[in-house]
Amino acid sequence: MNASSVDPTFRQRVAKHARRLRHEPDLLIGLVLSGFVLLVVLFPGLFAGHSPLAVNVDRAMEAPSATHLFGTDDVGRDVLARVVYGARITLSICASALVLAALIGGALGLLSGFVGGRIDMLFGRLIDVVLSFPPIIFGVMVTGILGPKTTNLFFALTVVYVPLFFRIARSGAMAEAGMIYVEAARSMGLSQGRILLRHIARNVLPVILVQCMVLFPLVLLNTPDLFTVPLLLTSFRGQFGTINYGLVMAASAIATIPMLIAFVIGQRKIIDSLATSGLGGR
Repeated sequence: MNASSVDPTFRQRVAKHARRLRHEPDLLIGLVLSGFVLLVVLFPGLFAGHSPLAVNVDRAMEAPSATHLFGTDDVGRDVLARVVYGARITLSICASALVLAALIGGALGLLSGFVGGRIDMLFGRLIDVVLSFPPIIFGVMVTGILGPKTTNLFFALTVVYVPLFFRIARSGAMAEAGMIYVEAARSMGLSQGRILLRHIARNVLPVILVQCMVLFPLVLLNTPDLFTVPLLLTSFRGQFGTINYGLVMAASAIATIPMLIAFVIGQRKIIDSLATSGLGGR
């Protein structure tokens, strides 16, 4: 494919985004930091020279050094390797659970806020039941009942965060349903489903996307809590929670902070840039 065969519209979009990056350094910084964390997740071997499972009791509890940048834990395992390799599973679980929660909660919230009536009351009461439990306690309870498995952790996180997206989508749908453009669409004979999907959902979606980025660091911080409970601990499977439990016992929990800082700052930069530039549109 030569340059002349490239769609001019595509070239214009690329040029537009390139100009935006030049004029919005916060967005560029956020993308770079998030890209770095993604690179660590995809290619952990490039950043860790030791196996996360290699045990060497003779070098247990060592301070950070040139050989072990984050030191070693209570059985001599390299902490940096465990953090790097643990990022893949932890970030995958958090991202997948958050996306699924946004899809389920957003869909139910849009339907509830737009239709109203008995459907709104039914969904609202179900969400109130979930919200009656503290999120962490509810997640630990679900994981404890179903068993300490990755799929159960994924399910627990999804259930915990569905109510947040439900309320955001519901309030957005109720606000948009009274707009003039919705009444105009009804007068043109558009069906309720078409109005909901083509107009209301389109304007509520940006708010849900921003909320996903706001909640993602919080999900990262809450996920280890479901694995630091001794009842839920299993053999090492790479989650930050199993890493943190050993580090807490070794008074070295600081080891996971650099990666979390990089990702949180990256997300915040992206959120601030998107918020200042504006999202959505009818």
